[in-house]
Amino acid sequence: MRLKSFISLVVVLLCTLRASAVAPQVVATSPLAGPVGTQVQISGNGFGTTQGSSTVVFNSANATVMTWSDTLITATVPSAAVTGPVKGQ
Repeated sequence: MRLKSFISLVVVLLCTLRASAVAPQVVATSPLAGPVGTQVQISGNGFGTTQGSSTVVFNSANATVMTWSDTLITATVPSAAVTGPVKGQ
């Protein structure tokens, strides 16, 4: 079932490790919940300076990544998102 009015976010960020000795670590997400179209900030470290082939997924729905840096990712909740985990791949 699609949840179009509100998305609860449980964040599990699993990034593909590139040539970096630092394992990705999520420190916080903001907001913790929001409707489709909400821009979600995922902060932490070790994400890599560029997105490369990595993605952000909201419970199996690919998100549009707006910005990507080693410490902050901003992604938009997609229309196909349902309540569940957020993953970076």
